[in-house]
Amino acid sequence: MEPLYKEGSLLVAVKTAPLVGKDILLRDPREKSRILLKRLVKMDSEGMFVEGLNRGMSTDSKEFGKVSKENYVARVLFRLW
Repeated sequence: MEPLYKEGSLLVAVKTAPLVGKDILLRDPREKSRILLKRLVKMDSEGMFVEGLNRGMSTDSKEFGKVSKENYVARVLFRLW
């Protein structure tokens, strides 16, 4: 299965409240200078659980655990290219 987003894709994202089931941009909890593209699968008062969009090839909360809401950057609306 081919990934939904390819390297170099142009995304339109907005800094609004994160929504479960939507794709989001967040700071990598392991390396804050790096931005990740993930799907938000669960959110509670303690943080967010995210899932990689390319299963088997990407990292997500199964590897690095719950992500602080402070790491949230923006919600992806759509891909331009």
